[in-house]
Amino acid sequence: MELINKIKNITSPTRDSSWPLLFLIFFMLGSSWLLLWLNDWDKGEIISAMSLIVALFLTAGIYQLDKNAEKRKQEQELQAEALQKKYSTLTWANSCFIEIDKAVGEKAMLEKQNIKKPIYDYKTISELKYLIKPVFMVLNQYSAIGTAWENNLLDLEVVKQLRGDAILKTWNQYEAYIAEYRIKEKTDVDDSASNAWVSFENLARELTYKKKK
Repeated sequence: MELINKIKNITSPTRDSSWPLLFLIFFMLGSSWLLLWLNDWDKGEIISAMSLIVALFLTAGIYQLDKNAEKRKQEQELQAEALQKKYSTLTWANSCFIEIDKAVGEKAMLEKQNIKKPIYDYKTISELKYLIKPVFMVLNQYSAIGTAWENNLLDLEVVKQLRGDAILKTWNQYEAYIAEYRIKEKTDVDDSASNAWVSFENLARELTYKKKK
């Protein structure tokens, strides 16, 4: 609700900040007319001079109004874009977290039924084939979030607030597994395994850096 209200505030008309300029224009016009009148110019000269002054000040005023309006428009667009990014992060990343939670729950259930303890090492997971699916789901979802962040599609602060500690905890649990997977699964024909879940790694390292600041 707070996010929606902020978007409404941004897209609603804002108070015109050009009133000081308009006041200055009218003040200068009045002063100019007074000076012309005190110099005893004839009516035609006064009208010509005042027309020129009015034209100059109106041109300057219109230019400033347009400039202020364009600036306000750009600021509103940037703010709206930032809020939309936060909203997209909340909705899309949260759907990833739901899938992650399901996979974590599935893995925990399988471990409880079969080996009575959590497993994170490469050798055991490779041998117990039923663990590979939930493990890959967790790592792939976090890597997808990392890829979205790398492409500036997600707000990292929102991700950090939603699941920052869980991301770091998961990375610490699977860091050794990922490192060994990259070595063991790499082949001469296909070396894509050497970059497995690199976006998840980049995300975790960035969150670790922010946490230390």
